[in-house]
Amino acid sequence: MNGVELAARYAFAPNCHGYCGTPSFSRVLKSGNTEAMENELKKFRAHYAYLTLIARANALEPFDKKAVEAFWIGNRLLESVSTQSLRRFIARDLHAPKNCAKTFPRARFHTTASTPST
Repeated sequence: MNGVELAARYAFAPNCHGYCGTPSFSRVLKSGNTEAMENELKKFRAHYAYLTLIARANALEPFDKKAVEAFWIGNRLLESVSTQSLRRFIARDLHAPKNCAKTFPRARFHTTASTPST
């Protein structure tokens, strides 16, 4: 399974509950078309922004499987994202307060500590 497919599987449940993405996502996921999945996943504003943040800090592409795993379940790639970069990202891309302690850009952080964002 490549990074796009993995990201799509992780994103499916939040999408079904209306938290992120588009209504057409489940149809695209069922199609199995990886290119279409990637295009749809880029519409998940916060998800794609986090993947991009993690990927840039590690010289990877946003849908690299290791970047996807870092966001959803955590791995060593998160250690490359500096606190300063994360704070800037939160304020600029998520429009949330800058006063976060040292944390990691993971799905759990976003759902518990940042403002609602798709």
